[in-house]
Amino acid sequence: MIEREHIAVEDAVKNWQRCRQEDLPRAFYAYDDEECQSERVVTYRIGREDMEDLISNVVTNEEGMPTKDFHFKIHLGLRKDLLTDEIPEYPAFTLFMQALNHYPAKGQQLCADDYAGSVELIWEKNSRFSETMGEGTESDKNALSAAGAYLFIHSWMELPEEVLAEPFTAVSKVLGKRVRSYRFAEAESASIYQDILNSLKSDAPMLDVHMGNGMAVWQHPFSFRPVIEVKDVLKNAESPRMAGINSTANSEGDTFYDFGGPEPPPKEL
Repeated sequence: MIEREHIAVEDAVKNWQRCRQEDLPRAFYAYDDEECQSERVVTYRIGREDMEDLISNVVTNEEGMPTKDFHFKIHLGLRKDLLTDEIPEYPAFTLFMQALNHYPAKGQQLCADDYAGSVELIWEKNSRFSETMGEGTESDKNALSAAGAYLFIHSWMELPEEVLAEPFTAVSKVLGKRVRSYRFAEAESASIYQDILNSLKSDAPMLDVHMGNGMAVWQHPFSFRPVIEVKDVLKNAESPRMAGINSTANSEGDTFYDFGGPEPPPKEL
C-alpha cells in the first residue's frame, strides 16, 4: 500500500475548492506500478478498522438504529502536492466519509469541527470497475439496482479527459459553483449503517465509494454522483429483511446507494 502523509479534512476540502478548473482532470489519474500503466480513478475503499472508526460515535436508539437526523456525508478533497505534471502513484483527488448524528443549522458557517470523525478512503486500483466492466447486476426490487449503479460508474469512465471537471460544476440553481460534499438522507443513512454492521460480520468487510456520472437537474445541479457499495451484506444478514431497508443488493450480496444530495445547495430540512 502506498504511504500518504496525513492531511486535515478541512485543508483537503479547501484545496479542492481552490484548484483551477483546467487543472482538475489531472487529479483523477494515477500510475499503477504493478501494471506499468496510468489509469483513471474509479474506486476508493475502506476496510474493517476504518469502517469501525466511521460508525464508532453513532448514537443509536433502543432498537440499535441511528437516532433522528443521523446521516452519512462524503467530502471531496484534493492533495495538491500530488497535482503534478507527472502522473503520481497515488491520485491527487481524495474522498472522506463522515457519520453525523445531527445536521448543522441552515446557513451555519463550516469549521474544522464539522469534519470531526471523517475517515479518508483509499484509492483502490484493483476494484471490479478498474479490472472489468463488472458483472452480477441482478438485483432485488429495491431503491437502486446494481445495474443502475453500474451505469453511473461506466458513464464516469467513458467521459473524455478534457471534460472531467464539468461533472463537479453546477449547471443550474447554484450556477457555476463547485460541489463540496454529498449528504445522504436519514433513511438511506440508516440503511447504510445497517449494511455496514452486516458487512463487519464477514472475514473481509469493505465499503467502496465509486465515481459516478449522471444527469444534472434543478435539485441536483451536478452530474457527479458518488456511488456507495457495501460488501458482503446479505450473506451476513440474519435474513434479507435484516439488510438495510433502502439497500439494493446484486447477486453477490453487495448493496449500492447513490442518493446523496450535493452541497451546495444545502439540503432542505
